Amino acid sequence: MESKPAKAEDVARNDKAIKTEPTNAESYILRGWKLFKLGRFDEAAKDADRAIQLDPNSAKAYRLSGYLFDHRSSYAWAVVQYSKAIKLDPDSAELFYLRGRLRSIRGESLASVEDFGKAISLDPEYVDAYWARGLELQGRKAKAKANLDFDIGLQLISQKLLETKASRCRSKLYLNRSFIYYAQDNLRQSLDDLNQAVDVDPTYYEAYHFRGLYFRNLGQYENAVADYSKAIELDPNFALSYEDRAKAYDRLKMKEKAAADRTTFETLSNPTSERTGKTKY
Repeated sequence: MESKPAKAEDVARNDKAIKTEPTNAESYILRGWKLFKLGRFDEAAKDADRAIQLDPNSAKAYRLSGYLFDHRSSYAWAVVQYSKAIKLDPDSAELFYLRGRLRSIRGESLASVEDFGKAISLDPEYVDAYWARGLELQGRKAKAKANLDFDIGLQLISQKLLETKASRCRSKLYLNRSFIYYAQDNLRQSLDDLNQAVDVDPTYYEAYHFRGLYFRNLGQYENAVADYSKAIELDPNFALSYEDRAKAYDRLKMKEKAAADRTTFETLSNPTSERTGKTKY
């Protein structure tokens, strides 16, 4: 995925490239990521499909497809696409991490641990994989192994914070460290890092979403709603924020708003599609 913010003119440049070479799968993949960044998910999905048609051996095309399903919380479809990408690019630590994360969400604990372990073996400095595996191991009552992963993750993050200047990258590092602190029941430090993630990059929707989750877990439902609402403002297509805000509204006895958020979540996660006949990104 591209790290730089996309602009409409960037898409226009890709339009020209595709017009010049309409059978170049890479051009569709590049435009698909830019369209994703702009929130134009239907168009991005069509580009992912077109790239796969043009080059069925492109791991990048399946990764884009998987990421779009992932973003809309269509996890089963995302796992399928990530698995196809892994077959084509078995040395990608990120692909194993992405699939492991979804397997964890789907309750496939052992498979997720294996995927995180593979990601770490391919990239021993993959911070996300350490905290994710640690959390999964913690759930499996393997406390010593979990703490070892957490400790390695904390050491790596501290080092990367010294080396990293880009605001979005720093925000992600603070967010990841907050997850580890939370897993270790260090709630104060976890909140401090969540606040840092928001302060460093106020446009990072996931930082608000996960701070909202933190507040909801502590019973601070008004604060949770405020953060989920900010995440939705920044990315109206991030399905999980609607689902989790609905849970906070439930606690606040705001049934109509909770129902509306659940409807939106279902629409974003499983909309019908003429393109696939089953689901749409």
